[in-house]
Amino acid sequence: MRRYIAVLLAVPFALAAQQPAADSPALARALALLKADNAWTLQKQTALCEIPAPPFKEQLRGVAFRKELIALGYADAHIDDVGNVIAEVQGASKGPTVLIAGHLDTVFPEGTDVTVKRDGARLTGPGIGDDCRGLAVVLATARAVKQSGLKFAGRVIIVANVGEEGAGNLRGTKHLLGTSYKGQVDYFISVDGTGNDIVSRAVGSNRYNVHFKSPGGHSYGAFGMPNPIHAMGRAIASISDIQVPRSPRTTFNVGIVSGGAQGELYAAIAAVNATVWVSGTTYAVGDGRFSPINFQTYRRKTAGAGTTDPSLDPTNWALIGSLPWSRKTGAYTAVSFDRIKASTTGGAWSLTFPASPVDGDVIEIQPDDWRSARAWATCRSASACTMISA
Repeated sequence: MRRYIAVLLAVPFALAAQQPAADSPALARALALLKADNAWTLQKQTALCEIPAPPFKEQLRGVAFRKELIALGYADAHIDDVGNVIAEVQGASKGPTVLIAGHLDTVFPEGTDVTVKRDGARLTGPGIGDDCRGLAVVLATARAVKQSGLKFAGRVIIVANVGEEGAGNLRGTKHLLGTSYKGQVDYFISVDGTGNDIVSRAVGSNRYNVHFKSPGGHSYGAFGMPNPIHAMGRAIASISDIQVPRSPRTTFNVGIVSGGAQGELYAAIAAVNATVWVSGTTYAVGDGRFSPINFQTYRRKTAGAGTTDPSLDPTNWALIGSLPWSRKTGAYTAVSFDRIKASTTGGAWSLTFPASPVDGDVIEIQPDDWRSARAWATCRSASACTMISA
């Protein structure tokens, strides 16, 4: 890694044939500082890595990085609108502008234990190489520049950027190059990962978030219907069989899968036959209402008139975990009810609604064969029910 740091320090000089003499005293001092202070670099690497920085939540690590820069003498160090930490070294003339960056975020989710462990000369911990090492290298470079008095022909921008990993979609560098320093950066150095490799060309990628949705999913009631998890599994298996060219190197990955909880798959069913919330109605503590926004059932926590949908008003409404095939009324005593049986003739529903549905009731319509898609209707009277989903 020391050799890598030396390369990074030399880069600004090499740009536009502006490299100083090999015996430059300032350059020699800077390189000597880097070789002598590896223990300092490792200490900063460990300290930064033990500050959580999950995707989209890099703020604490960013604040710590800015404090380090200020302590090194970069009084202009600041955090921009998207969370990037930035400091500048002004050039002695109108040479090229170089931006050197390490990224703050890691791939590890919130709640991950970020303690760094030492085993002899080996450090282990979430993100210790990607990219706590990069952050430490950027800090060490900034420190060597200050302490050696090294001067550059052009401006050097020192950055700890956000949003490098995954769904972050390079939002930090996009902001830097598209807004803050648009058209101003001649060379960009990203210090990322470990080792002595230098990559001189960008690697492009496309990311996709694919949703599978179907009426199926219940192990008994929906057996035989298309199941979204089965479909997703088949899609992943098919992707794994794709043959890609060796040159240029092409890769792919299915990195995250989620879903399958009944509360997610059957959110609408859980609210079947609960009375729909009506804006402005006065509710007593314990009253239950069904949200037309997310098809969930809520219990009133405070007495009074409600003008905000329960799903958007956690102060006055509490979500309850009602089970499929049950009805909640009054003080939330479970009361059984009959599903509406329906037959399909020529694709049309044949329905018999209850004799006196409550105004605003949501009623589940279940086909006789238990294998066709369910539907829901909202009713205002026995003769005024409107299909709202199928």
